[in-house]
Amino acid sequence: EGYFGPVKDLPREEGLQRDKARDWWPKMVMLKVMQQYYLATKDERVIDFMTRYFRYQLKQLPSKPLGHWTFWGRERGGDNLAMVYWLYNITGDEFLLELGDLIYSQTVDWASIFGLRTDDLYRSLSRHTVNVAHGFKTPAIYYQRSGERSLIEDLHRGEKTIRVTIGYPTGLWAGDEWLRCGNPIYGSELCTAVEMLYSLENVLQITGEAHWGDYIERVAYNALPTQVDDNCTMRQYYQQPNQIEVSQQQRAFSTPQLCGSPQLFGLLTGYPCCTSNLHQGWPKLTQNLWYATPDGGLAAMVYAPSSVETEVGGRKVKVVERTNYPFEESVEFEFKVSGAKAHTFPLHLRLPEWSKSMIVTVNGESVAVTPVDGVVVLSRGWRSGDVVKVEFAADIVVNHWFDGGVAVERGPLLYALKMEERWVRRDVPEADHRKIGKEFYEVFSSTPWNWGFKRSDVKAENLAKTFSFERKGEVAHYPWNVESAPMVIKAKVHEMTTWRAYNGSVGPINYNMRGGPSEDISPEESVVELVPYGCTTLRVTLFPVRK
Repeated sequence: EGYFGPVKDLPREEGLQRDKARDWWPKMVMLKVMQQYYLATKDERVIDFMTRYFRYQLKQLPSKPLGHWTFWGRERGGDNLAMVYWLYNITGDEFLLELGDLIYSQTVDWASIFGLRTDDLYRSLSRHTVNVAHGFKTPAIYYQRSGERSLIEDLHRGEKTIRVTIGYPTGLWAGDEWLRCGNPIYGSELCTAVEMLYSLENVLQITGEAHWGDYIERVAYNALPTQVDDNCTMRQYYQQPNQIEVSQQQRAFSTPQLCGSPQLFGLLTGYPCCTSNLHQGWPKLTQNLWYATPDGGLAAMVYAPSSVETEVGGRKVKVVERTNYPFEESVEFEFKVSGAKAHTFPLHLRLPEWSKSMIVTVNGESVAVTPVDGVVVLSRGWRSGDVVKVEFAADIVVNHWFDGGVAVERGPLLYALKMEERWVRRDVPEADHRKIGKEFYEVFSSTPWNWGFKRSDVKAENLAKTFSFERKGEVAHYPWNVESAPMVIKAKVHEMTTWRAYNGSVGPINYNMRGGPSEDISPEESVVELVPYGCTTLRVTLFPVRK
């Protein structure tokens, strides 16, 4: 009949859904697995498998809708819809369009949520944080069918609102299981990071809008690296933008005690879902570094060291992208083209929103470019050995976030206070191994962290006096830790004399006090080092400001 998966409910087991065996949501995960398998192998059995399952869905959904067994299917129906349209683009089977309409009608109305026709993005605890990340793709997925531009406009409106309500400078938001306003002591779940990346990658593929490439880089190069240890054997269920220790202290999360403490580094601490899910972050990012374009060319919309081999206009083309991006602002592309004659096709390159200019050379000669909607197009006859080099201009900027606190950025990277790290292993009693794992790690520091800025020092005209940027030699093979951070910003700061730790987190403080001079900021100036957020485990990212 097309069904796959378990048919019998089993007793509960810690961290696993063993009842509600026919729930739609786990099948959505496996559909993505099957898609990835097909992309890697071109095994045609996948097409038959998915076709039969989708016929089963079309027959069953009217009586057993997506939310019949659990709310996950209804919240995350966009994942199901994406696979239906992916298969339609291969087979052209008309029943898939009917199924897609049915799935969309049974899925949470994410267009209304991001389009602000509800109050969900303004209200604490309104929705499950990872569901928001899943849901972000849904309007764009259905846009392929409806053609309604308003669905994409809803996503832009929602993103702008997240920025000023629940948002964090990492591109994610406060959501320690449930949405919170953007206080930097709240948690941000690892599943949110990888699922938001997957949603953004879908939105970029569908719309071609350069802005979503910037958003992908903000999440991938800031939030993602810090939440997994260097060996990719442990992960942190929740990260905090202002995270001065990782410990068993009970924090101000909406779910402070999940399988131990959800802030610890471990294999299963928090819920096991992040252990199963974290692996899609980097591979799917790699899949989205290069795109084919409607005008028969290639597009690099997200920058990273990579190479692509494909067929363009009937000829084999390979492009090697050499760069230390995001740790440098230049990218080089070298072409290899089959055949002796030049091969003409367009190369699309994204101009990052943070860059005021873009210098382009082809084989060492300067080329005049005019970006359109954040994209530069180079159309010419390409030969093997041709080299395109692009250089961007990165400046230090300061942006205001929660409560008017300031975050420091340069290029695609967010910066945070550099803190010494002392990792302490804790063994777990054998009785708790299945629940928590065999061990977990706490992280402590003796580095002073209670710093702030004078308001005049973070005005645009004074940033060059307050901050200085330095590179620290060659970029390491693995740069995502505090020891290997390849660049640093030195910042002039002042001690916030009454700002203290509370339950393992930074204590409460007015991040941007108005009015006259404040007594809680020291007049004495100090210099601290800020490093890329993705290289930190302990950090302060949002700083108070005083007159």
